[in-house]
Amino acid sequence: MDNITSCTSLFDYLHNTSNPSWAGKTKAWLEDQGKVRSKTSTQETLEWLWRQYFKEVDASEARHKEKEKEAERKWWEATARNVDKQAKQWMAQAETQRQAALREMEKTRQIQEEVRRVKEKADAREAEWRRAREEEKIMSDHEGRYQKRRKRENAAKKLSDAWSRYERQWQELNTTSGQGLTFRTIPWPQINTPSSPLSISAANISFFLLSPIHSGGKSKRERIREAMQRWHNDKFEPRVLPRVIERDRAAVKEGVDIVVRCLNHLLSQESA
Repeated sequence: MDNITSCTSLFDYLHNTSNPSWAGKTKAWLEDQGKVRSKTSTQETLEWLWRQYFKEVDASEARHKEKEKEAERKWWEATARNVDKQAKQWMAQAETQRQAALREMEKTRQIQEEVRRVKEKADAREAEWRRAREEEKIMSDHEGRYQKRRKRENAAKKLSDAWSRYERQWQELNTTSGQGLTFRTIPWPQINTPSSPLSISAANISFFLLSPIHSGGKSKRERIREAMQRWHNDKFEPRVLPRVIERDRAAVKEGVDIVVRCLNHLLSQESA
């Protein structure tokens, strides 16, 4: 009776519940077989019903797990899409930063290149300036040496001409008896004709008489002695001084005294 009641209760349950499709099929099957009223088959029917029920439960759990798996799969897919989206955003940001860094590096490189070009131009200008300065210095040195050489040559020629004039004038004094001599027509032993006795100096006389430009075969002492023979008062005053005009005679006498003193000083130095 308990089995029949259980079977009948399950049958009623199937009539009064909105169960899955297997429940309706089971109910129809029970009605067709008339097993609800059969005592001998009640246990078998109940067992079969429970087996169907547990199959459905298992199937329901399986469907639930499948739904959970599907939900989990969708969650993972959504998560993966979000992660992929975030990763793409990060990659885009990283690429933007990389491009910005590359632009900055390129800008720095261009600046460094410009600085290098400017420095090279400055170095080239400085090198050119140095070359120009060196060439100018070389030219200046050459010009300076040339000018010095010209000055030496001119000085040597001037002294040589002055010595030739000095010798010629003394020869004329010794071979003629002309009158009207002046202070400036006296052949003083200097390159430039003095304008007064104050212009006669030992330095000028020494430079003129002892120069290597002339009298190469004579020593300094011989040159000084020859000059003393011309300028000594005992010889100059009797032969030359009377031929000087009265106005210049005193100046000539003073100049001769200065020359003699300078010659004596030079001779004493050579004898020392």
